[in-house]
Amino acid sequence: MWFLILFILSISPRLILFILLVVSDYLHTAFDSVLWPLLGFFFMPWTTLWCAYVYNEGGFTTWRIMVTIITIIVDLPGWKSNHKAVSH
Repeated sequence: MWFLILFILSISPRLILFILLVVSDYLHTAFDSVLWPLLGFFFMPWTTLWCAYVYNEGGFTTWRIMVTIITIIVDLPGWKSNHKAVSH
């Protein structure tokens, strides 16, 4: 059961990014090119989603900066585990 929950949590930001990229211009408004959402899709999906939200909703405030730090912390363990899997 925990595996299913972790799997859904790991795939959901990427699925949301894909849907936003295909269906709406939400990501195009936040980013100048497709490069940053594409890099965010692979490396830091939660942070990419949050930065798109912040840009579309008027910019950074104190609490949005704190949430940005939290999303970076949430994204880093997944990136670190992918790096270990590739290096061994």
